[in-house]
Amino acid sequence: MGLANVQLADFEQPVSPAVSSKFGLGLFAPLPGLLRSGGDSRLALTPGSRLDVYGCAAVPQTAVAECASSTASTISNRAYERAEIARQELLQSALSLGLPDAFEERIECLGRELRTLLGLVESNADIVFAPSGTDAALHAHFVASQILGGAFTNVLVGEAETGRGMPLSIAARHFGDRAALGADVERGAAIEGFSPISGHIDVALRDEAGTPLSLAQIDARVVQAVETVAKQGGRVLLHAMDCSKTGLSGPSLACLDFLSQRWPSQLLVLVDACQMRCGPDVLRSYLERNALVLITGSKFFTGPPFSGALLVPPAVSDCLAQAANVPSGLSQYTGRSSWPRAWRGVRAGLPQSMNFGEWLRWEAALEEMRAYFAVPSAFRAAGLQRFAQYVSSAITDVAGLEAIATAIPPGRNGEMGVPTILPFLAFRQGLPLGMEDARRTYRKLASSLDEPRYLIGQPTSLNLRGGQFGALRAAAGARLISQSWVPGDPAASQRLLDAELETIGAALECVAWHAAHDTGD
Repeated sequence: MGLANVQLADFEQPVSPAVSSKFGLGLFAPLPGLLRSGGDSRLALTPGSRLDVYGCAAVPQTAVAECASSTASTISNRAYERAEIARQELLQSALSLGLPDAFEERIECLGRELRTLLGLVESNADIVFAPSGTDAALHAHFVASQILGGAFTNVLVGEAETGRGMPLSIAARHFGDRAALGADVERGAAIEGFSPISGHIDVALRDEAGTPLSLAQIDARVVQAVETVAKQGGRVLLHAMDCSKTGLSGPSLACLDFLSQRWPSQLLVLVDACQMRCGPDVLRSYLERNALVLITGSKFFTGPPFSGALLVPPAVSDCLAQAANVPSGLSQYTGRSSWPRAWRGVRAGLPQSMNFGEWLRWEAALEEMRAYFAVPSAFRAAGLQRFAQYVSSAITDVAGLEAIATAIPPGRNGEMGVPTILPFLAFRQGLPLGMEDARRTYRKLASSLDEPRYLIGQPTSLNLRGGQFGALRAAAGARLISQSWVPGDPAASQRLLDAELETIGAALECVAWHAAHDTGD
């Protein structure tokens, strides 16, 4: 390609993983493309667009109003700048240590700071980094196979309200058409070297009418599902839901305790906390129960899409230190630097590939975490409470929208003691939008040439009112709080927060208009 034919968008497309890792050449690539490397096809920009499928740009944008943290967020200026600084710091340290050792040290530093920011230093949890939460679920499958000692049944709570690729990933099947390290794969095909699962059981979070089940009802269904398998001698990986796409959770901690005590050698718990709408106390409570925990930096914390990680409690980590039987297909998704140094056998079975994109997206996410936790907790709590009140009222007040029932997980307090994902239906001619029409409305807003451009949570399919409809979502993210805070000036902070909320209100009005009037692309 001649220089005269190079377009700006070419510098923003993902860098080839093979190019990125070999000799560290990827570190000299344009930062937008590097940030979108080392992941699946969701990171690519759509043809003829400088946006991905979620409407997120590869570079910071000022004329974008976002309440889409339940799905994905465009990278902020501060996160973008932090990624560039991190890249320069790596290049500098590589001069003395060599690139592989320097990169390993950066990953170690990343893990230490992540534990500190999330209040997990004393937990002694190990961290497995991943390009996305869906990739992290595949890593969890591998860990579970080592702990449970063979094939197991997945009991998945809230399958309809988790990531689209999650059921495939936890079954050790390719969840897209491209693996993180660049291999072309067949969606749905078994990943080489993994043993097939014994079975799959879905436990819903809502009833047939779309009403959230009570925690007691969810607990009862989970107990029945686990015991059906365990009483026959089977092993179970129980996927608990900390916060679903529409803000629901289950089972309860008491239920997890009961099942773990009853079936200690046949059960392992994996908590989906990818939305990260929980405090450090909740994360610690999971780890204290020896549960694996899936997290991201790209949902609530509004880091760029995507960044995932698996938290591994010490009791489980000690077992993995002796593991050495690594499925060959895992090397399509991850390299040794993403795994704990103590897991020598696992690391030896993985390539030395350095996933710069995965690392830089996490560096960017940590910058958003720093900014959020730098805000006093009282303002964080008041700001998220104000979001819940304002947006709930706005959904009710805007003609053509209707709120969908959600719930706050029990035992939550402080800033996470309020709903931060508010799902709703949009209507046309008195009927709720189906999934295709909801997707069309979502795309219209995300790709609009008008300013500001509105990003909301992408629709998720729910059974409501005797039919299947597309539930759109407004979600609070960490940036709503951090960008509103003015140190030493509470009044200015409140004004900025109110302005952000008014913008979300305008986004909801835009949703209602497009839903009512758009009948095609």
